[in-house]
Amino acid sequence: MSYLTNKGMTIGGYHTYNDFNLIMTDKVISAPEPQLKYVEVPGRNGSIDMSEVTTGDVRYKDRSITVTFFVKGRESQDWSAFLSRLRNAFHGKKKQIIFDDDPNYYWVGRSLVEMSVSGMNANVTFTITAEPYKRSTTSTNERWLWDPFDFEQGIINQAYQMQVNGTLEFTLIATEGASALTVISDTAGITVSDGSTTVTLVEGTQTIYGIVIHEGENTFTFTGNGIVSIDYSGGSL
Repeated sequence: MSYLTNKGMTIGGYHTYNDFNLIMTDKVISAPEPQLKYVEVPGRNGSIDMSEVTTGDVRYKDRSITVTFFVKGRESQDWSAFLSRLRNAFHGKKKQIIFDDDPNYYWVGRSLVEMSVSGMNANVTFTITAEPYKRSTTSTNERWLWDPFDFEQGIINQAYQMQVNGTLEFTLIATEGASALTVISDTAGITVSDGSTTVTLVEGTQTIYGIVIHEGENTFTFTGNGIVSIDYSGGSL
């Protein structure tokens, strides 16, 4: 049996090794299945691809993550009580999951916990139904820091407390499918536009369903006077 040395996952605030002595032996993250729609038209060669008609980009189904662990027991180990601890903490519950080897992203998923005992030791399996995208642990609505930045996959999108004096144009680089724009404003009356839709902001946090963030470059124009932030975490497949 091979172990993933010093690797584990933080799930719902617990760490699998630090809190339960679970030693990770394997992790399999399935590819997300795209939601594809093809329409057959009589007399036409091939079909019409309608997969992106509604949202303008590809949508995905939930994906499966399977994580297995080995746990070394001791004499008179009460495995029933140990399994109950795990299930009370995780089984059937929707949690945020961060893997030690991918600390810049978190998953959101619901886990099923199973255990098999062999002698003094046991094997534990987490079968997780997760959202298709893993999310960035940092938001555009934060000060940008060097330390947690991933230079291979990271994208600098600092939209934290931007000063609007008349007109401010900001381009956000999105890394996942469509989502509504969320803006935090320190005052009411500032407007935001994506070029086709203009919305007047209220003071505080506002999710604008009429303005959609798409994968790639998204340019927004703010008009007025005040301080605004865009709250966007982004994601990756």
